[in-house]
Amino acid sequence: RMCDILHKRQLKIHLRLDPLFNLTGVKKEQERLLQIIHGLTRKVVREKKSSQGSMLRDDLDDNDENDIGEKRRLAFLDLMIETANNGANISDEEIKEEVDTIMFEGHDTTAAGSSFVLCLLGIHQHVQEQVYAELRQIFGDSKRKATFGDTLEMKYLERVIFETLRMFPPVPMIARKINEDVQLASKNYTIPAGTTVVIGTYKIHRREDLYPHPETFNPDNFLGAYPNRHYYSYIPFSAGPRSCVGRKYAMLKLKVLLSTVLRHYRVVSNLTEKDFKLQADIILKRTDGFQIQLE
Repeated sequence: RMCDILHKRQLKIHLRLDPLFNLTGVKKEQERLLQIIHGLTRKVVREKKSSQGSMLRDDLDDNDENDIGEKRRLAFLDLMIETANNGANISDEEIKEEVDTIMFEGHDTTAAGSSFVLCLLGIHQHVQEQVYAELRQIFGDSKRKATFGDTLEMKYLERVIFETLRMFPPVPMIARKINEDVQLASKNYTIPAGTTVVIGTYKIHRREDLYPHPETFNPDNFLGAYPNRHYYSYIPFSAGPRSCVGRKYAMLKLKVLLSTVLRHYRVVSNLTEKDFKLQADIILKRTDGFQIQLE
């Protein structure tokens, strides 16, 4: 719902002005939703700090290793709290804001991404068979949960995810503020400094000069190297210094979630990609819902 409100403010000029927006019922709803979101984050931070207590930790302790002699990696929140406990000038509010960023960039986007993956696998059964074969090779008959090491072996599933995010990027457009005049190579135009430029990720990913048959779902688009493909031809997580900080977390989450579902169920869909009714809010979604069956 917060994404809907933000999208509405982008589309309606009178809602862009804070003095007018603050007089609306939408503003009150936004404040209520923010209290819920921030309340959850503050609760998580508070409980984590309480569980850790006031113990200080020496990050250089060589005995802090796992069973195979590797240095243990702290979770993001644990790392921030322990850094603050060890003397860094990080407030609880700053920790909360960083957690908010990670949760948003790795939650709504993965929810949309995983839904589109399952829809496409339900349509393209031969691709789903290859994913299942890969998972059988990794897990066999085991019912154990997926580990980080397992996700590194999910090469074909990774290509399926990449191709899905190409066709249906969770964030269909991104914006950048130009710091200096930019001369466009294609035409004799100059974008002046200070301009906000909107980049259509969805459109870039469907350019025929970048991807042969761009409307066709084909995981082999990400098989091997493509030296002639522009570095910024694939930007589901944006790119550059302002790219998504939750990219690795999102991919890990997608692999664990999808592998768990596909090890236990076959996905079936009676629709095709042409039947999808898309709505480009802040997060790309289907207005007709993600219609699949699990067998």
